[in-house]
Amino acid sequence: VGDDRRRATIYGLDEGVIPEILELSEGAYPKSTSAVIIGPSLAERVDLTLGSKIDIGDSDEGPTTTVRVVGIIEERGMSNDLNTDSAIIGSEKLFTGIFGGEGEYAQVNIVLDDINDARNASTEIEEQLNKKKEQVMVQDSSRMLENITETLGTMTAFVMAIAGISLLVAAVSIFNVMMMSVTERIREIGILRSIGTQRNEIRKMFIYESAILGGLGASIGAVASLTIGWVVVLAMVGSTAYFFAPASLIYVPLAMGIGFVTCVVSGVYPAWSASNLDPIEALRAE
Repeated sequence: VGDDRRRATIYGLDEGVIPEILELSEGAYPKSTSAVIIGPSLAERVDLTLGSKIDIGDSDEGPTTTVRVVGIIEERGMSNDLNTDSAIIGSEKLFTGIFGGEGEYAQVNIVLDDINDARNASTEIEEQLNKKKEQVMVQDSSRMLENITETLGTMTAFVMAIAGISLLVAAVSIFNVMMMSVTERIREIGILRSIGTQRNEIRKMFIYESAILGGLGASIGAVASLTIGWVVVLAMVGSTAYFFAPASLIYVPLAMGIGFVTCVVSGVYPAWSASNLDPIEALRAE
């Protein structure tokens, strides 16, 4: 694109099939060999819009083919068939005109009405095409989905275990901080009680302090985790398009709430202990 050189996956599909398997967020489907549609991640990364021109090929090795962007694909995410978010999709004629191989196909995708039929269908295809020897590799998306679900379940359990340990450590830390605060302020508590401060007011004072600690800690933790997560996702995936999705961000206030409640609960006993100190003994404390 201009002087900007990037790498991208290029798919050559039958023009009649493209509207059946891909949805557009804007623009139109390609009607000629000079028109292509592109993925949203590629459009964002290279700053491509409708009407932008792309030179396909390496100008150092030979002539390039210029195509025009006529549509941008709806975001699909990772897929077992076509990973189109960072790809260029054109007609079969465009692909074979650039790379050759007319009548040859690198991949065939079979779409079923019901995903539950995928395993039976893959078994039948395997039996028909690989009867004598393995000629094609058959991939079943339902099996891949099962593997992903199992892996995510294991990762979730691991993360939950770490989160549970972290919460326990945080609760103990807040408890120790509040108990130290009570110990260091025994004389102050004695003075407050001697001038008529009620026990419940002393309790509230320490619970409010633990709530403030919890609120500050949860806020700092949320900002830090979002920042670190954003950097890690950008480094690993190259795009943060999915990072700020509402489905992901809904867990941030939930985590903050759990952290806040943990801090408040951890401050209950120190608050109760402070409110039950004997005023005279507290005034004698050094």
